[in-house]
Amino acid sequence: ADMTPSAALVKLMQGLAEHPRGGEALSRFLRTPVAGELSVGRPTVPPPEKKGRPPARVGRVG
Repeated sequence: ADMTPSAALVKLMQGLAEHPRGGEALSRFLRTPVAGELSVGRPTVPPPEKKGRPPARVGRVG
C-alpha cells in the first residue's frame, strides 16, 4: 500500500474501533480505500524509462 505511516496508524485505530475482535473484517477494512488514502489501479511510481534509443521529438522536423 502507499499510505503514509500517519494515515496507516489512524486507519488502524479506526478499524480497531469498528472491528474490535480483529480478524477478517479488520483485514478487509484495512485493504479497502475509505477516504482516498490508497491508490487503487494506478501506479504510484512512474515506470522507469526504457534504455536504448532516445524518445522521438514531437513537433520538430530535421
